[in-house]
Amino acid sequence: EKVECEAEESEEEILVPSNFSIPIHTLLDEAQSSHGLVQNDYAQYHAYCTRRLDRLRHAKDVRRDLSHYTGNQNKSKGKQQQKGGGKHAFLPKTFSVEDYNRHINFAMVTLFSSERAWAHGMSIKSQFAAQNNNSNKMKDKTNHKSSPGSVRKHYLNRLKKAAKWSLKLDEMINTVGDEKTKIEVKCYRGWIRGSCALEMGHWKDACSEFHSALTICRALAIGEYGDGKKNIEALEMRDFFNARAENIIQPLLRYCQYELQAGGTMTEEDITALFKAAETEALESYSGNHKLKAKLQSIQQKKLKTGTMGRIHFREKDVPVENKDLKVALLKIADKKTDLQQKIASAGKGKKHGVDKKNRSNTDAKFMILLSEYDDAAAIVSADLKEYMSMKSGPAVNAKRFDRECLLGYVKFEKLKLLMMRNEKMVDELRQKDKASTVDQKNEYTSEASGESSDQQQDVEAEYKRFEQIAHLYDALMQDARAIVNLPGGGDSPSEDQGGMEQVEDEFVLEANAHVLRIRALRCYYLGQMYGSNVVGKYSEAIALFGQASSLAHQAAEEIAACQDIENFDTLIESMVDLEKDIEGAKCKAEAHAYLVKLGSAGATLGDCGRSLIHRLDDFDSGGKTYRLVDIPPSCETITCKPTFFDIANNYISEMPIDELQMHIDNNKKQSKSLLGWFLGS
Repeated sequence: EKVECEAEESEEEILVPSNFSIPIHTLLDEAQSSHGLVQNDYAQYHAYCTRRLDRLRHAKDVRRDLSHYTGNQNKSKGKQQQKGGGKHAFLPKTFSVEDYNRHINFAMVTLFSSERAWAHGMSIKSQFAAQNNNSNKMKDKTNHKSSPGSVRKHYLNRLKKAAKWSLKLDEMINTVGDEKTKIEVKCYRGWIRGSCALEMGHWKDACSEFHSALTICRALAIGEYGDGKKNIEALEMRDFFNARAENIIQPLLRYCQYELQAGGTMTEEDITALFKAAETEALESYSGNHKLKAKLQSIQQKKLKTGTMGRIHFREKDVPVENKDLKVALLKIADKKTDLQQKIASAGKGKKHGVDKKNRSNTDAKFMILLSEYDDAAAIVSADLKEYMSMKSGPAVNAKRFDRECLLGYVKFEKLKLLMMRNEKMVDELRQKDKASTVDQKNEYTSEASGESSDQQQDVEAEYKRFEQIAHLYDALMQDARAIVNLPGGGDSPSEDQGGMEQVEDEFVLEANAHVLRIRALRCYYLGQMYGSNVVGKYSEAIALFGQASSLAHQAAEEIAACQDIENFDTLIESMVDLEKDIEGAKCKAEAHAYLVKLGSAGATLGDCGRSLIHRLDDFDSGGKTYRLVDIPPSCETITCKPTFFDIANNYISEMPIDELQMHIDNNKKQSKSLLGWFLGS
């Protein structure tokens, strides 16, 4: 496997007579992602850096200068210098600017020396942490037990060595590198030195270095430098630097800010002053690059958020956040949440300019990323809770368990709240469309003399589908609302000082139950609309559902009124009052339909007979959706021929009684005089 890696990574000879360019971040990202850092395998990456350095040092044109073999040089030295290893003793070499500019491998060796030292330090730290978790003691090659202090000293020394190599690389690139390479080296140096200061607990130095790296990364994410080409590669690089700034550097920077504020070392104003000083120093050092300086000045106007995640407030309790990974996860969630809100705001503006689809897809992507961040935070809290659940019960352990349950409930509540907000927004959009379509249909059928039955049937089916979609969304909302009621972390909290339980009045459950009643009322209303639609025609069931919805809406309004601290209090009360009015109107409509069905004239109510109201006053006929009082202009009507004659004659005509008619026939009957008349009856 090593042979294959070495064959693939064969070094090319690159002779550059003047300033050269190294895509440092792209090069390191490819190396790290391909050699174990995705799985946090620092040992594998350390071994790869060692092999890469060996290949770089043994390139054809630099083999004599960069290789560690110094036998020929040691021959010229005196015996005093050869005692520490003989002809194989290591002698440091010094190079001039001409050597640096002669071949790119001089800079590459310095870069991967820094990477190897960093990977070695992180490998020692991760191995020691893994063995500590398994309750095993770490041993070195001589089978001597290593104390935690010695191990920490070892990996801190390697990190310090990496910081020294990064400073040396910065000095070298400032002499022989192009402008873009100089910028990337400054960012890389800030990242390495900030990581070293973070591990050592030097929060102020870490803040300064991380802020410098973050500022440069954001400037690189704005646009490419040097050639300024607007191509696909440039866009990919912007995404790369933006992701590195927002997902890697910024959470660590905010964690260092929290440590400074929690320890009382610096206030928020002191941290802001520190950042301004670091930005001023960066602007002075990059004065030669006018493009970068202009972008740094624009970024300098944006204030970094310095919110703390040391404690969270959930269900009337302040819960401490002790897990460092959870703190970083919560900081990421805060950043992603702000980003999502900005996307939603831009989507609202873009909708007016006809770019709604693109903004909606971007918003959906941000929404899914935020949900995954909530899942990661919940997994961290669940692991902590599982660890405390395995411990023996006691006052202190029970208090820690309760804190972890509250944290788990908080993370799940925020996730469910986000889901409910999104579903509520979708429901509101569908309800607005339904109201708008109802108004349009009324205007359309009022203005037309008569409508086609096929178009009416399509409108009825479309209306039924809208009711069905809204009811399904309220099903999902009701599940989320009931899940909020059953979240962990509520009820009684165990007291660490006392063995008993502390009674806590929880308003959280009251608000959750109020939302459950509100959503049930809305769901019941739209189920009634589905049953009362002409597609289904079950009006008695619809009347029962409307009655239940009215009762639930009244209860929900009372519960919401009892929760004074509920969010959007006035809006929720007003929505329940409006819902009761809508339910009353829908119930009256369903009762009218049920009455017509009972009389057997339901068929007339479903179609459009085309007659105006003046012509169907004595009929149980709704006229369909043709709301016409009279025909304008008046329609033609058939009349009888010679109306004057028949009107006068009508006054003298009456029905003749049957008995008199029969007597008249018998009297006027002719008598037959033929021979066979008696037989024929004529």
